[in-house]
Amino acid sequence: MNSFCKVPLILLLAFFLFSCGDEDEATISPITAPQTPTINDPTPGCFANYAGNPVLESQDVQWDGVFDIDEDSSVDHWTPRWADPHVLKIGTKMVMFVSASDDFPSAADPPDPDIRLYRLESNDGISWTPNPNTPVFKRSSTPSDWDSSGTETPAVIEFQGKLHLFYTGYDEGFAASLRYRVGHATSTDEGITWTRDGNNPILSPTGVFLDFNESIVGEPAPVIHNNQLYLYFTAVGANLGVSTTLQVIGLTKTVLDISGDWDGQTWTSPVSVLEPDQSIYPRGDDWYGYTTPGAVEIEGKIHLYVSVVNDNPSWEMIHIHHVSSPDGENNWMQDSTYTFTKGDFPWINNGIHSPNPYIDGSLLMLIFLVMISGALERLALVMLAVILLNKK
Repeated sequence: MNSFCKVPLILLLAFFLFSCGDEDEATISPITAPQTPTINDPTPGCFANYAGNPVLESQDVQWDGVFDIDEDSSVDHWTPRWADPHVLKIGTKMVMFVSASDDFPSAADPPDPDIRLYRLESNDGISWTPNPNTPVFKRSSTPSDWDSSGTETPAVIEFQGKLHLFYTGYDEGFAASLRYRVGHATSTDEGITWTRDGNNPILSPTGVFLDFNESIVGEPAPVIHNNQLYLYFTAVGANLGVSTTLQVIGLTKTVLDISGDWDGQTWTSPVSVLEPDQSIYPRGDDWYGYTTPGAVEIEGKIHLYVSVVNDNPSWEMIHIHHVSSPDGENNWMQDSTYTFTKGDFPWINNGIHSPNPYIDGSLLMLIFLVMISGALERLALVMLAVILLNKK
């Protein structure tokens, strides 16, 4: 379920330029919204790639030594390996939080690349600038802490003027997924400095046989719905229905106090809310499950975009799939086919993942990563803007 792989990553921008259902094809330009739209269900056929892809690659920017992962290094600059984008609107800016490292382990490398979180800004979703040129969140400096080895998969929401960060942390190397936990932190300065929650980690594996979250939890996806914070996450455990392990989407919730601050301390017991439709992704055909969820509320309905993993011949995120629920917990409708597959981009050969749905006015954008093989790790961010029109 770890979204970091030793393969190059590229940052893309794709836009949904066509209306859904029976509406006429839209002719507006990317980032331009219709005048009086209403939001309805996006479907796979609604999306088309932005012609300017990719909009950002890691080699587009090299930062000076203060941005170096190895703070004792003599290296003057480095090319980041980005992953796990999450975008939200802060004032008039689009702000993206990403995981990044300057290296990933190989036989000749140290086993722990120290993955940190960074912050970038954009006025249009196409041009991105780091702000600041240093990590905004990193592993704990206390060796015994649960997140002393790395922090990744950031997901950020705003509530009552405060930002809330949810992230995956661990106390061993990033490949040690059995050590994953989910943590929470807050910021009052637009995500530049963060304070860890004293109750961390807020999610951990149970270690109980047949629990859906027995072995692994991580990759949080928060969304505000019905005055509650719904926190979706990836989980792995033994599953009687498929007679082996299955990667599913779990949920925990907390009530928001709209009259005051929220400390995020009281959470419901985690439950499994979404398993892959076995008629579409049968476990017997090596479909391992769903991972890296992204959540958004549209007209009272919860929409999730997830990566779909196949582990034959090796573990790889092949599709992005869309599901929706009227209440975020039950009666999930899973699209009959994927929204995107890695084959939709001919220059991608190594996976597609980390979808982040983001609403900006009358547009729904889907931001995600693609990975390619080559000499450099490059972040691939595809942004898809959906024209929000009613179906007839």
